[in-house]
Amino acid sequence: MISKNCFFIAMNNSLSCWDFKNHKQYQLSRDHANRLIHLIYEKDHKELNDDLTADLKCCNVFMDDADDNSDWGWDVLSRIFHYGTKDIPIENHPSSEEEWALQYLEHCNSVLNKNIQPDNSRTSESGISLPIPRSTFAVDKAFKNRATVRDFQRIPISLADLAEILHHTLGFIGSRTINYVKEEENEYSRRRATPSVGGLNATEGYVYVNNVDSLEAGIYYYDPRRHELHWRSPLPCALGDLLSGQHFANDIPAGLFLSSRFDKLWWKYEHSRAYRMALIEVGHAAQTFQLAATDRGMNTWLTGALNETSIEPLLMFDNPSEHVLFFVACGLAYVVGGATATFLNNRVSVQAQICTGFLLIGTAGVTLLIWQWAAVLSVAGLMIPMILCTAGTTMVRPASTSQALARYPQQAGAAASLSTTLLFAGGGLAGTLVASAEHLLPMSLGILFLSSALSGCLLLMCLKVDSTQHC
Repeated sequence: MISKNCFFIAMNNSLSCWDFKNHKQYQLSRDHANRLIHLIYEKDHKELNDDLTADLKCCNVFMDDADDNSDWGWDVLSRIFHYGTKDIPIENHPSSEEEWALQYLEHCNSVLNKNIQPDNSRTSESGISLPIPRSTFAVDKAFKNRATVRDFQRIPISLADLAEILHHTLGFIGSRTINYVKEEENEYSRRRATPSVGGLNATEGYVYVNNVDSLEAGIYYYDPRRHELHWRSPLPCALGDLLSGQHFANDIPAGLFLSSRFDKLWWKYEHSRAYRMALIEVGHAAQTFQLAATDRGMNTWLTGALNETSIEPLLMFDNPSEHVLFFVACGLAYVVGGATATFLNNRVSVQAQICTGFLLIGTAGVTLLIWQWAAVLSVAGLMIPMILCTAGTTMVRPASTSQALARYPQQAGAAASLSTTLLFAGGGLAGTLVASAEHLLPMSLGILFLSSALSGCLLLMCLKVDSTQHC
C-alpha cells in the first residue's frame, strides 16, 4: 500500500516523492515512477518482489501494512502541514547556551546578506492623521512593559502569582458563563479571557514548574474547570533539549506548553481551514499569558521551536488527537545587566569597553600584589580585586566577541567560538598555574590578572594598527 505520509509533485522534469512525516524527499526515476503507478492501480502485489519495489519499500513509499490515519479528522491539506512542520530536524543540535548563540549569530549574518523586504507603510501618499494615543487603559502599563527576554534569574516565583497567570490565560471566568444553560448539560457554556474558536475551548495548558514556591518541580496539567494542577511527569534534564537547543531557557522558573484538542474542532469545523484557527487561538492564549505575567512584575519568553516527539510523552496526553503547539514562560530576568549593556553599547565604543575591562583586571592584579607585599591581605580585602576582575571580565568577553564578529562577519560562529575557546583555555591554564603555587595564592592571582590584562592590551593594539594585517 502507498504510504499516506507521502505526497508526489512534478519538479525539475521528474516526479518527486515528499515524505512529509519523516522530512525526506526522493526523486523517482522513470522506472520507479511507472512501478509506483502500477502499485497504486493494481491490487495484487504479491508477485512484485523486484529491486524497484524493494527500493520503494526501503524509502517507506510503499508499505506492506496500511498506515494508521485515524489520528486526523480534517482533510489531507492540514495533515501535510502539521506533520510536515513537526520535529524539524536540526543538523547540529546545540548542547549549550553558547552553541545556540553562535549558530543564531551565523544565521542572522546569512539573513542580513539578503535584501530586506519593504514595509507596507513605505508609501509616498499622505494619510489621515490619527489622534495621539492616551494612556488611559488599565492594561497600558502591561502593554508597554511586555518584552521578550532570554536571561532569567534563578529566583522562584510564588504559587499565587502562577495561579493568577494561569487563571487569566486559560481559566473560565464565572461572570461570563452563559447562565441560561446549565453547566453540567453543556460543555461549551464557559468563557475565557482569551478568545476561543467557536467557543470550543480547544486550547489546553501543561505547566512547566522549575522554581515555584511550595510546588514540586515537574510538569502538571492545568484543569481550568476546577482551577487545579495535576501531576504529569518529572522535569527533563534540560528544558533546552526540548526546545531545539535553546539552553538559555534552562533557568526559567515556570512555563506553559500550549496544546490543542483537534478533535473538538473537527466536531464543529470539518474543513482544514479550521487548523489556522487552532494556531491563532494558541497565539491569543500566549499573548494573554505574557500580559498577565507582565502585570505581576515578571518578564516573559516564548517559542514555537519545539521537539514535539520529546515533549508530548512528558505531557501524557489522554487523547491521541491532542497536539502541543507552543511554549511560553515567565520569571525574573537580569534586566539591570541588559540595560547596562545597552547603555554602554549606545555610548561607548567596543574598543573602549575592552580597554576599560582590561584596566579593571590589571588594577585587580596590582592591588593583590600590593597587599601581598604589605602583608595586610584580609578576606574583605581579597573581595575587592576579585570584584574588579569579575567586572572587567564581564565587560571584555561580550565586547571582544562583538569585535570578532565585526572583523569576520562571514565566519561569525568561528570568530565567536575562537574568542570563547581562548577564554576557557586561558582559564584552565591559569587554574593549573595557581594550583601549583598554592602557598603564594594572592601573588599568583595578581601576576595572572596583570599578565592577562597586559597581553590583552597588546593584542588589541596589534589589531588596531591595521585591520588588514596580521600582527
